Amino acid sequence: MIPVHLCGELGIHVKIAPTGEYIMRVGRLLPISWTVAAILLLAGPTVWAEADSDLPQPAQECGIEDDGKDGLCGRAMGSLEPPPVVSIRGSDAEIDVVHCFLDIELGLNPNSVTGSNTLDIVSRSNGLTSVTLDLFDVMVVSGVWVDGLPVSFNHANDQIDISLGQSFDVDDAFTVRVEYSGAPYHLSAAAGYSGTHGSPAVDVIATHSQPFNAPAWWPCKNAIDDKFTMNMWVTSPDWMTVASNGRLDGVDALSGSRARYRWAETYPISVYLVSIAATNYTHWTESYVHSSGVMPVEFFLYPEDVSSVQPLLVDVVSMIETFSDPSCFGEYPFLDEKYGIAEFEGCCGMEHQTITSQGSFPERRTVHELAHMWWGDAITCATWHDIWLNEGFARYAESLWHERKPGGSHAAYLSHMMDYRPSSYDGTVYRYDISTTSAIFSSTYSYNKGSWVMHMLRHVLGDEVFYDVLAEYRSTYEGLAATTADFQAVVEMVAGQEMDWFFDQWVYQGGAPYYRFGWQADSSGGQDRVLLHVEQYQSAYPSFRMPIDVRVEYADSSTETFVVWNDREDQWFIIDTPQSVVDVQLDPDTWILRGAMTEVAYAPGCNQPAGDMNGDARVDLRDFALMQYCSTGSGGGLFSETLCICFDRDGDDDIDVDDYDVFAQCLNGPAADVSGCVSTAILFADDFDADTSAAWHINASGADTSVAFAYDYSADGIPSAPNSIGGTTLGIRLEANMIPPGAIEAITLSPLGESFSGQYTLQFDMWINANGPFPAGGAGSTEFVTGGVGCNNAAANQSDVTGSGAWFAVDGEGGSSRDFRAHKDSVEQSIASGQYHVASNNNTDTTLSGFFAPKSAPALQQANFPQQTGTTAAGSAGFQWRQFEVVVDQSAGTALWRIDGLDIATVDANVGSSVGLSGNISIGYMDPFTSVSDNAALSFGLIDNVRVISGP
Repeated sequence: MIPVHLCGELGIHVKIAPTGEYIMRVGRLLPISWTVAAILLLAGPTVWAEADSDLPQPAQECGIEDDGKDGLCGRAMGSLEPPPVVSIRGSDAEIDVVHCFLDIELGLNPNSVTGSNTLDIVSRSNGLTSVTLDLFDVMVVSGVWVDGLPVSFNHANDQIDISLGQSFDVDDAFTVRVEYSGAPYHLSAAAGYSGTHGSPAVDVIATHSQPFNAPAWWPCKNAIDDKFTMNMWVTSPDWMTVASNGRLDGVDALSGSRARYRWAETYPISVYLVSIAATNYTHWTESYVHSSGVMPVEFFLYPEDVSSVQPLLVDVVSMIETFSDPSCFGEYPFLDEKYGIAEFEGCCGMEHQTITSQGSFPERRTVHELAHMWWGDAITCATWHDIWLNEGFARYAESLWHERKPGGSHAAYLSHMMDYRPSSYDGTVYRYDISTTSAIFSSTYSYNKGSWVMHMLRHVLGDEVFYDVLAEYRSTYEGLAATTADFQAVVEMVAGQEMDWFFDQWVYQGGAPYYRFGWQADSSGGQDRVLLHVEQYQSAYPSFRMPIDVRVEYADSSTETFVVWNDREDQWFIIDTPQSVVDVQLDPDTWILRGAMTEVAYAPGCNQPAGDMNGDARVDLRDFALMQYCSTGSGGGLFSETLCICFDRDGDDDIDVDDYDVFAQCLNGPAADVSGCVSTAILFADDFDADTSAAWHINASGADTSVAFAYDYSADGIPSAPNSIGGTTLGIRLEANMIPPGAIEAITLSPLGESFSGQYTLQFDMWINANGPFPAGGAGSTEFVTGGVGCNNAAANQSDVTGSGAWFAVDGEGGSSRDFRAHKDSVEQSIASGQYHVASNNNTDTTLSGFFAPKSAPALQQANFPQQTGTTAAGSAGFQWRQFEVVVDQSAGTALWRIDGLDIATVDANVGSSVGLSGNISIGYMDPFTSVSDNAALSFGLIDNVRVISGP
């Protein structure tokens, strides 16, 4: 194996030479042993088409690349009343709809729908006496029955409040039957559609409910995560053919030249995927032959379009075969029913379960809607925030088709990915704003950037693991609904590695990296190599962590590709090669969603001081762990990004005992006989791996507080803190205000006999836990971790009560009006004081919400406590290890507070009185509210790896 000396991240391993020296080697392809990181629209359907902007678009003729969900596009016929905004009441969560029997008749001239929906429901709560269903007020409810008995109801505000006439408990089953009629909305935001085809004109009846509009034509529970089975009986004029979900159980001839189509959907379906399409279709069937039989593939086209459209659909069966391959998505998920395509008056496409509606038929649209049968229908996004799990996956499947179809190629895959590269990087794949259809179905972010997330994830994980992830995700959630966090958890389980870094930077946050790189060929000691410098220069976003392909070209015109892992602003790598290199390209196939990749002159590295191994202007135990990693392969994956070659201080190509001697002297402070040491040292440290309570002064505001030293937080499902040497899970656990009736409580700890002044920094790892469900949090769940400097040890730090020095407090789940708080002594500083670096110290501040992504509770807590569901609000610091820092410059009179490198506040003398910066440090926990947590076992803070570092 030709070694690659990555002064960067993954793949480092160590061999022991015969002399006993430790010699650093780097594997080309990341050796496993050291890998650390993978509607009823009568007379016209509602259609939204993709646009290149998230802003509302004017009505227009659809282009071939539009997808019909964000913006407007289609056959605009005039202005119509916009649809109402549907709100989902909390009562929805109290019921589980397991089956619907929708029996309706379609009327023409005027257009109408008349019928009933009978819902089989299971109670999710005790004492259930009423339910709420959704139906727009334009429709009329003529009666409601519960278990066959008439009951009272109120239909207003687009919902039906139903009295059950009795009480039901958890798991009790009952039926609700709603009879109704009316003329449904034309649900376009600004335009209607003709609702006819051909010449002379023939009526078309079609539905398109996504995202909020199922109640426009049938009474339902309009919640996408509650799936159900369904029977759909549709009576229409007998000249119509009715296409719908599932299998056709039969067609009944009725009086009055009518026919009733009886469709049955036996697989779980989400409300917005229920569909009707009816007109004088030409209908034909093809066959998908699979291992256990034959499945019908059905087509419903306007007669006048058959000759032109039928040739465009010749590959549909091949598409099903391709995606059903076990090495791709696995078998088509609705095998006992069908796959079908029904033409409708929308310009684009809608993935109704088993019966896609399409208004045009380019190859990529047909592929996209078919792929939704796996990603969107079999597995449905649990919230509209997570729509990329539907649309990003399906957009990505378009590229996979070009790779895997008969005659396809990897080059065609890459080319299609480039065709749908997002036009902007700044927004997020996770849709925080779901107030409008355009915000949800952003072509730039939900579709294109979402597909690039899958593209990049494939490269990060490798093909084998990537397709294993898809298989496990399907196995776990088929027939259900999933969130982004659910998908991430599957990725982490299959890949065997934590993937917060990937999902945070590519899904929950915006931006993309921009790269400059320089290289230089080198040959010494008989070894050819490339010296490579990579710089990330984006200004609005932090450094991204990604593997980068490095393709080198040799003098004989052959090429070879290596992989380096990069996550720093500046990073150097050494790549050993078998022959002299004449050219270098970075990410030539564009596996990274990035801005420019610019080649510049090579700039040598390794300029940091001798003892400062990670370049943070301090010499501390983190540097030791980094050096240990580079010399032995141990020390933890968190430190694998370092420039290992720069640790060779004596230039002998080994990281050995001589280099350790240099480091040791620098660790103990600047040494006269060692040049280049950074002038910092550790002044105080406690990792809490043992019970050190005797070495700490503890101030508590009352008895309802608690601190546990050497607490093993793995019992709470929490991983090792990032600065724990050796991966230990011991720290201190802090609690306050645990016992009713509740009172404001705080506890503060300071090390005995310590006092600090001048220029120094307090650092510690912090985890804030809370009880759910999130994002609102459970009762009494908002509590704060605190840390400060200039403490006089006299009393606990408690907002506007007691406190000393400059100290700071942060909560975990965003339940306070002020989630990030700075204090001078006992006085909390207001946002108007100018002491903050953010416009608001509430988690909703754009800087904070963009920096701190939503987080979910650890899997163990979710398993043991049913309320630990959902994710925290954006801008909240809980459920992840954070580094809390207070940087003191006594000469300037400032104490700067930052979390994970983000500056939050600087306390100084510019407002009010000055504050003491000399004295002891403090760490602690505070509940500034009297409410007691409804699950005290989940409301606590953790602190680990406290350090006080000297120097600037």
